[in-house]
Amino acid sequence: MTDNNLNIHPALQNLKEVSLASIAKLAQAYNEQTDKLSGHFWAAANNKLIPPFPVKLFYYSDNGGNLEDTADKEVQKALVDSIDIVSGLSGIEAPEVISGKTLAQSWSTSAFDFAQTTRKSLRGVGRVTFLNCAPRLDERGADGNHSNKGEPVYVGILPNGHVITANSRYNFAYFRDMVEDGTLELFEAKVQPDGTQFRSRDIFPEHAAVLTHRLTINSHLWKSEMSLDSRRELLEAVGYIKTNEPALRAEDIPKLNAFTVASIDVHGNVKTNTRLSELSEQTKAWLSSDKGVRIRLGDQVLNARFTERMFDRAEGETGFSVGSSGSNWVGAAADDGFLEVSIIGKAATDALELNPDDFKGVVELTLLDPVEDNVAHFDFTNSSASVAFIESKESVMAL
Repeated sequence: MTDNNLNIHPALQNLKEVSLASIAKLAQAYNEQTDKLSGHFWAAANNKLIPPFPVKLFYYSDNGGNLEDTADKEVQKALVDSIDIVSGLSGIEAPEVISGKTLAQSWSTSAFDFAQTTRKSLRGVGRVTFLNCAPRLDERGADGNHSNKGEPVYVGILPNGHVITANSRYNFAYFRDMVEDGTLELFEAKVQPDGTQFRSRDIFPEHAAVLTHRLTINSHLWKSEMSLDSRRELLEAVGYIKTNEPALRAEDIPKLNAFTVASIDVHGNVKTNTRLSELSEQTKAWLSSDKGVRIRLGDQVLNARFTERMFDRAEGETGFSVGSSGSNWVGAAADDGFLEVSIIGKAATDALELNPDDFKGVVELTLLDPVEDNVAHFDFTNSSASVAFIESKESVMAL
């Protein structure tokens, strides 16, 4: 399916940017067209909507919290409107949209959700995932952010064809390794960076809708195994993405220390960003010994035991084990998941007094030597892993 086979409205066909002005132009064109229609909805020169190449848009926004937020409803309404407008102007049926929430203002956990739902993917072609979680850390200052300016919007394609896009370089923390080894390129999209304090509602839904539409009509370029050149070609066809050179380098993306808390789940398990394979055999042997390990977060300290499987422990016992996340990511083996702190029958989050507000910053666990009560120093087999631990006092557990 290509542009030449469709009767696409000029307002959409010639779109070179996503901005408040372009959104108003598309809405006006849509309203003028639908005002002429009666009875059943017909689009683009009164032809029935064309069934699309099967595409799903996953749209995640950081409206998750303890209270229901009107902002979430506004974003959902804007997204539905945007999808309908683009569909009506192109004559292509709207893609299915799957919406989700991430923790409010928590770029570190949102970045983890972003990677966990894209890097492990049974299907890449026809999948578009957008994450909206912009801490605007680069724009903060003593004088405030008078223009409401946010970060650029970035777009990339994973080797299996899954398109990922987000509105902050921080959102790509769990893709840093792929950018570093050259298997992923992230480009900047021409999306208005300012003009409203609520880009989540006023601009991003249109970006997600237009991006998904442009990918759909260029589906002949979308493959399950894509070279860097073929990925650039597909993004170039979108029309408002700069593909002359990647916009993000590895050093532009935050590097998280080992044993940073990646996420917490409904069971109260605390997921970290460190894989079992990143620990040396000596370190794993030390963790598995009878003396165990002590885990500290703030003033809270838990005595824990390392086990290969989460449920190889007694009721109420704290453990350190491979959890359900991180397996089968690009470059990761099926059994190479991230380590989690969990308590059988209880919530580790409660024991560590960890709450959602803590994630407005980066949360790191400290592992203590259970005998000396000093900060433990670990060896990592993977040189790209960050070592979060520094020597403490005179005695250090060097393995």
